[in-house]
Amino acid sequence: VDRTAAEGIDPTVLSNIGLLE
Repeated sequence: VDRTAAEGIDPTVLSNIGLLE
């Protein structure tokens, strides 16, 4: 998910996003 790079979100936050999504 390169979306985090565009959003400027940290890889660690990606885990949280995955849970939210």
